[in-house]
Amino acid sequence: MLSNAAFNALLKTLEEPPSHVIFVLATTDPQKIPLTVLSRVQRFDFRRLTLKEITTRLSEIAAKEGLRVEPAAMDLIARQATGAMRDAISLLDQLRAYTGDSIDLIQVQGLLGAGSHQAIADLVGRLADKDVGGGLTIIGQAVDAGADPRQLARELVEYLRSLLLLQAGSGEGLALTADEASQMIQQSKRFDTEQLLRAIRAFAQAAYELKSSSSPTLPLELAVVEATLEETRVAQAASSGGDARGNTRRTGRFQQTKPREKPDRAAVGEGSKPLGFSGGR
Repeated sequence: MLSNAAFNALLKTLEEPPSHVIFVLATTDPQKIPLTVLSRVQRFDFRRLTLKEITTRLSEIAAKEGLRVEPAAMDLIARQATGAMRDAISLLDQLRAYTGDSIDLIQVQGLLGAGSHQAIADLVGRLADKDVGGGLTIIGQAVDAGADPRQLARELVEYLRSLLLLQAGSGEGLALTADEASQMIQQSKRFDTEQLLRAIRAFAQAAYELKSSSSPTLPLELAVVEATLEETRVAQAASSGGDARGNTRRTGRFQQTKPREKPDRAAVGEGSKPLGFSGGR
């Protein structure tokens, strides 16, 4: 958050710091730090932790605190943290306050508003079958059971992303059980790459739109329709002035219209002057 002027004022102190002082500068935009400062500090780039690293650390904490956590529940906590250990520990702490010293998968799903892995897998199966009605029914059942629509959309995006990686042969880094990996490999073979990409984009956009949607499930339901449409039908809908969501494109851009043709001079009169100009010819 420091401006260039502030960095310049700090420069002398960084060059000759007091013996009892260590400056730690933290930022998510290292490219904004002046070179004069970068040349006088040691740089450490932090990365997101892997799922295995988070679950290992959480297991150590649970053992010291006397917590009994199901492996599936621990895995879901780690996934929810998206690489941030602090978020994972904070969530574990909330769960302990909410459930006590024994934590299972159902309790974690209830706190997060998450859908079950099997419900996500069943919904993706409906997408592969292009079964719109079945997909909408699963969404309705999941929401009625307490799943948060935004969380459901995020889980769908992550699941579909995993299918894409498995389809491309680069799923070694995915934290999956043997049964989950077998099921997802079979599902990945039922999609072509274009349909997977379309589904990922649709549900990612639905997760974004759910922030301000007046309907708690409409963006999700429309995403199901889009993900099951044939590519030719999507192209036809787009060329007719919209897509499966109506006249507004999902990217948020307004539909382009043809520029107005220049009016015929005779129609406005030979003596008319252009608007916005005064004087001259």
